[in-house]
Amino acid sequence: MYVRRLVDEHRDLLQVVPKRVEMEGGSGAYLHWWDVVEELPVWTDQDRLDITNAFLRDARQGFEHRAVYDLVKQGYVQVVDENHGTISALNVFHAWQHFDKYDDLPETTYWMNVVRATFAGQPLCLDRPSERGRPTGGRQRKATTFALH
Repeated sequence: MYVRRLVDEHRDLLQVVPKRVEMEGGSGAYLHWWDVVEELPVWTDQDRLDITNAFLRDARQGFEHRAVYDLVKQGYVQVVDENHGTISALNVFHAWQHFDKYDDLPETTYWMNVVRATFAGQPLCLDRPSERGRPTGGRQRKATTFALH
């Protein structure tokens, strides 16, 4: 099978975690697709472990640092942020939802609390202009995306 051969030929790339620039999302946006195909018989247990660990390494790299990261450590459960904070929270959500669902990792609770705190603050900032004075309809769509998951 083509996909299996592709993974075997490029297995070394699963160890590489490319550095992110600013708001880049990383591989987390594709993790839900891995969740769909992970149990196909084409994969060995070692394949599953290698691929899932590659996603985990990428998630642990983190995303654009936001104040909410520190505030959640201090006990905050609701944080108001702007558009970049929303994007960062979505990146965190996409990267950690799989591990929150299937694995017992110590940092998963923290990262999902960052997501919850960010989106709990959304109603307080949806009506104010963005950092560039533009309408904030994008934030509303992103908040809806999170709520639907």
